[in-house]
Amino acid sequence: MSEEFIVSSSQPEEQPESPGKRITRRRLNPKINPSEKANRVKHPSGGKAKKGELNEVLANLYNDNDEGGSNLYEISMKKSGFFQKFATFLIFGVFLASVIWAGFFFFSGKNNTNGNNQVNLSINGPTNLSLGATTTYIISYENNSNVALKKATLNAYFPEGFSFQNSSVQANNAGHNEWNLGTISPYQKGSINVTGLNYGSLNEQKSWRVFLNYRPANFNSELQKAATLTTAITNAPIKLTISGPDQVSIGADVIYTFNVQRNADWREAMVIMPEVPSNFNITSSSPALDKNKQWQIPASTSTNIFARTTFSIIGNYTGAGGNPAPMKGTVLMSVAGGQYFQIGLAQLTSSLVKNDVIANLAINGSAVDFDSRPGDSLNISIRIKNQSAKQINNATIKLMLTAPADHKLSLLDWAALIDKNKNTIVGEQIDDNTRRGIISWNSSQVPTLAVMKPNSEVTIDIQLPIKDAKKFNLDAIKTPTISASVEVKFKDAAKTTQSVSAHPINLTLNSDLTFSNDDAVVKDGEGGEKHTISWVLNNTFHPLKDIIISATAFGDVSYSLLNKAAGEFTYDASQNKIIWSIPEMPAESDVLDSSFSVTLNKRNPTQNLLLSKAHLTAVDSVTGRTIDLAAEEIPLEQ
Repeated sequence: MSEEFIVSSSQPEEQPESPGKRITRRRLNPKINPSEKANRVKHPSGGKAKKGELNEVLANLYNDNDEGGSNLYEISMKKSGFFQKFATFLIFGVFLASVIWAGFFFFSGKNNTNGNNQVNLSINGPTNLSLGATTTYIISYENNSNVALKKATLNAYFPEGFSFQNSSVQANNAGHNEWNLGTISPYQKGSINVTGLNYGSLNEQKSWRVFLNYRPANFNSELQKAATLTTAITNAPIKLTISGPDQVSIGADVIYTFNVQRNADWREAMVIMPEVPSNFNITSSSPALDKNKQWQIPASTSTNIFARTTFSIIGNYTGAGGNPAPMKGTVLMSVAGGQYFQIGLAQLTSSLVKNDVIANLAINGSAVDFDSRPGDSLNISIRIKNQSAKQINNATIKLMLTAPADHKLSLLDWAALIDKNKNTIVGEQIDDNTRRGIISWNSSQVPTLAVMKPNSEVTIDIQLPIKDAKKFNLDAIKTPTISASVEVKFKDAAKTTQSVSAHPINLTLNSDLTFSNDDAVVKDGEGGEKHTISWVLNNTFHPLKDIIISATAFGDVSYSLLNKAAGEFTYDASQNKIIWSIPEMPAESDVLDSSFSVTLNKRNPTQNLLLSKAHLTAVDSVTGRTIDLAAEEIPLEQ
């Protein structure tokens, strides 16, 4: 219901708004002729007003005392009726009831397609994993309702480090993790098996996540069911340990050894990354660290190689920073895509001690344990430094070398010792198979040891050979190890005798294997030439195994095997590579040889080499160490 009327006043009175009414004001022409109003005002009956009736309307509706005309406002007031309110409320109520009824109909009872019991989705498989192990996970789905599930799609999100291999149902995408199931009929169930390899950091929890998206046949919206499974790598075939001193003198050389042990069947490539304290200065490493300050362990093709690998860092601590942070090491492995995972971790903390004197020992340039063999020469260097603020007096240096012996004769050739300083040598028998030699220097033999001022140094260099098979019965060696240690004694400013020691060094004696190649050349007079090449192995100490010799021929050549003493010869024509593989060389086999010919069919004017350097690798059956040798390359005749 509405009312419409016009009110005029020289000072319009503000009318309060009544509930349910809307007031609209519109400015009219302030000076209007009554005769013009007749054309603008409607008769209350809805028809056209006559002149007399118009005057009556104007008299009743207008009270105009302003001779210049009135300020007129048109005021329209409309009331919202009860029926309109009731209709709005009724529509909203019907809509809400429909939603509730639909939800009850679709989400309860037998027609429930998203409840815990109506659509089931699960993933099952091992949760505690071994690094690199192959595992299978079963993704199961089930429609327990009497309503078909249309447009069903199953998506699986693999944990980081899971390397997909295959699935029982082929996936529909390149990532192998999406399956279009189509329509899942009422009470239908199914499963998909996913198999792959597991990589990742130890004890890091990761999750499988699977989603089933579907649309019930009696519902016009897409619904989703989800399931998860948490896994972790709890076992690795790799173990890393770090060994080093519990106590370190500031400024003294110290060695930390990183030892990697792996299961025999683990052949993956790995990276060893040392993390040194901020106040530790690396002076050398064995083997040398690469440009990224890490060691690379390539993938193994033999269970005998890299089963146990040792790496070392040599350096010293400065006095800054107090006791150091731990020396750490991490074993990393990479998978497809260049992603790395931490599969081993170790650390060791050494306490720092400031000594007045430090002593350092190096053999053949190494301050760490290394491999040697009979016939090698040992270049031994000893360095003593007074790092105190006061002088020290009457220092003595003692070098002790313990080596295998036979009938009280040492494997070390003491008679061939080279030392520019005067010294004293004393020998002592440790047991039937071991003898120790002690060489010492004092202030009467090395005058600079009498008084060492602050920051002064004394260095002693000697050379001592290891006897070969011609001078020593190598079969008598029971323990193929030589150990070296240094002790320094001196008197400090208070005339108190003190002593310090250098880090000891152990040498492992491997086979005395030698490898040579001989070349005999015959020219054909037409620019071609035939080379008869002999590869010869000599070994008198320790049996060998897994011997591989390889070389590459250059140019247009023909190859022919002439003879072989053992093993197998292969020639890869596509790469011109010649390989001689020998499973084992017993100790009684002193010599193994073979010969083959390489004929240059046509010479390239820029070609100078016929055969590259022959590279030999072998494993010492006693020490387990790998021997690496190379023979000279074969040139062309000029």
